[in-house]
Amino acid sequence: MTHAISASAVTREMTNYLRKHPSEEGKLRPLYDALSDHSRRGLCPHGGRCPEIVSGALLLNEHGHVLLLRNSIAGGWAFAEGAPEPGDLSLRDTAYALLMEYGGVQEAWALPGAEGPVIVDVSTGPRRVRFGFRYLFVTQNSSVSSAVLDSGLARWVTLDRIADHIATRIRDHAAVPL
Repeated sequence: MTHAISASAVTREMTNYLRKHPSEEGKLRPLYDALSDHSRRGLCPHGGRCPEIVSGALLLNEHGHVLLLRNSIAGGWAFAEGAPEPGDLSLRDTAYALLMEYGGVQEAWALPGAEGPVIVDVSTGPRRVRFGFRYLFVTQNSSVSSAVLDSGLARWVTLDRIADHIATRIRDHAAVPL
């Protein structure tokens, strides 16, 4: 687990998320248990197999399109995502910083009621379970650097081009009629 963001901050985000999505408690239980272990013992009792926590940004423009970034490591396109770094105050701050750094975004904001994660993805890797906290931001199309778009490092896509469960959460929070 990351030490860049405190276990209590991650627990707070998860608790607020579960208030809105109580049916997802089961999939988040391993993370809650690991955070509790760390908090109670003051050290990692998991032998390097702690859950991995990443933060991601979903950026929606005024046309109902979302921003994808070129993923040079895996190939293809993905949302801005990364592990919190020292100095990041929260998972939301990490997501916002990723938009600025990799997406060339100059300005974005959260919608009222969508300040916390709008979705938490859980996936199992070869050694660890990965928990991706995704935050929704909105912006004007012109707030994304044209240099980043023109160079092919980012592109806007319609909601029907992304995973249904993510598109549904975006629609739910942003009232996008697509």
